Amino acid sequence: MYVVTDLDAAARHIRFELGLDSYPGGEHVGLGTHNRVIPLGARQYVELMAVKDDAVAAGNPVGRRVLQWLGEGEGLRAWCLATDDIDAVAARHELDARPWTRVRPDGGELRWRLAGVDRAFADPSLPFFIQWDGPDDDHPSEKKVSHTVEAEGIAWLEVGGDPEKIASWTDHTVLPIRIIDSDEGPRALGISTTDGEIVLR
Repeated sequence: MYVVTDLDAAARHIRFELGLDSYPGGEHVGLGTHNRVIPLGARQYVELMAVKDDAVAAGNPVGRRVLQWLGEGEGLRAWCLATDDIDAVAARHELDARPWTRVRPDGGELRWRLAGVDRAFADPSLPFFIQWDGPDDDHPSEKKVSHTVEAEGIAWLEVGGDPEKIASWTDHTVLPIRIIDSDEGPRALGISTTDGEIVLR
């Protein structure tokens, strides 16, 4: 999740600087936020997140956290791991797997379940977990955009945090992450392209 003040301005900047295009994702109903999506292939993507309605955002934990992050400046703020068994992940950590929705600009609705959002938002060194509920074609990474580079997925994610805590939280899964001694949370994202790596900070 890359938090920005203005979705369209951020999208133009990232396309100019890195060659990565994005598309409008839609509004998160009841959260006061909306997004754009940068598909990267390999069922991976970057979500550009912004506040659409300050009053609505201030009235819920997710929106308030985004507002807080924006107060600290734009940038990478959270990360997420996909799973095909979110109930097992939730049970392992004694979490609830909660249903979420987003209305697309075409009026369609996307559905997914999340676990660990509260924990990850409190400690951004840790990812939250997602399971998409719907056809593969509806996955955010599947939509075609006009990148000027050919993205081939995430090469690495640089995260500030405690290695043992991250390993325990992710069930010691081998992940392309670089853990550094820094403020907790994502710091940089390396993206593979046919012309070499590009970095989003």
